[in-house]
Amino acid sequence: MDTTSIHINWITALAEHREFWAVVGTLAGIILGFALNQFSTSFRQWKERRSLKKALFDELETNLFQIDHKKDTLRKMIASLQEEAILPGLSVPCTSGIYTAHFPAVVKHLKPIERDVIQNVYSRLLIDDSVMQNTEQLLKVDLREKIVTYPWKSHISKLKDILEDYEIAQELIKSVLGGNPVDIYQRKSNIPLDKKVFAGKVTPDMVRKQRGA
Repeated sequence: MDTTSIHINWITALAEHREFWAVVGTLAGIILGFALNQFSTSFRQWKERRSLKKALFDELETNLFQIDHKKDTLRKMIASLQEEAILPGLSVPCTSGIYTAHFPAVVKHLKPIERDVIQNVYSRLLIDDSVMQNTEQLLKVDLREKIVTYPWKSHISKLKDILEDYEIAQELIKSVLGGNPVDIYQRKSNIPLDKKVFAGKVTPDMVRKQRGA
């Protein structure tokens, strides 16, 4: 009798035992249960990440309109400084709760260019909000210490830069929400990394041009 026949006879004899099928059934149940549990876990995680990504994009949309109010406040602050009067930069901060708490969970499900733009936007908003809020205090210090000859001018210039920066942030947000994020770090460029150079100061018009607006 050859080896193949021996194996077949052994399996046939084994299959006749009730205990064999009990073991097979138990193993099948364990495997099926494990597979279903993994699928259920993966589905819940996918659903949660999808919800978080939507929440992040909703937060960006909120900031898109919040920035309009901040720009209006900035214009009033600049006009006040031009009259050598101080208008506090009090305004509702741009929202960042979803980004701060959940971005690490969402980031791997974003395209690299989307990730670049979103991180750049929130970095700008954080810095710009801080400058607005601290302008009054810093200007009073400059006036008191008299380190700068005419501090009004320097603070006006700073606020104008912030105003433009907010406009850039808005254009970047629009590019993400529109599904065509601006390639701010030239990821799509064929230029070798060591050959890339800073092209100059980014302006709102440059960002609008890149996103096709």
